Amino acid sequence: MAEAMPRRGELSIRDLKEVYGSTLASMSDVDVLVLDESGGMPIASRVELGWRPWRCRARPAVVCPTCFEARDRLIARAGKLQCIRCHGYLTRHQQEKHRAAWVRRGAREEDQLLRLLRHEALAPATLPSAQSIAAGILSADVARLDELRQWVGDLTVYMSTAR
Repeated sequence: MAEAMPRRGELSIRDLKEVYGSTLASMSDVDVLVLDESGGMPIASRVELGWRPWRCRARPAVVCPTCFEARDRLIARAGKLQCIRCHGYLTRHQQEKHRAAWVRRGAREEDQLLRLLRHEALAPATLPSAQSIAAGILSADVARLDELRQWVGDLTVYMSTAR
């Protein structure tokens, strides 16, 4: 049995393709050992393989043991290996989109920047957009800092004259 170096807490069809290559298409299931996302006990399981529609054809996928849907990846969390929908997994955008930090304090832009830079092989066209996002974050922070300094100065003047 070959081994891959997957991401912690995740079983991806991409990782299985790296291990099994073209023989993956003829397999019906695979035995896996997935590290728990939070560092708990590893999860040993037999995962069924299925097919997921893609454009005019189908591509291999792992089958979620809970909902029996073909997915590109399964998440190992709290002793269970399930798809993100069955775990109730929310992306950072889904969790934070109504918070002030997301809307007004640059968290949205920070998330965009991290998404651009998380890939090992960066495209040359990615760096200028990452630099412009980082410059936008820094300029917004400087503007907020200047505004905060103004408020502190006004408050200092008010407190000194109020007595």
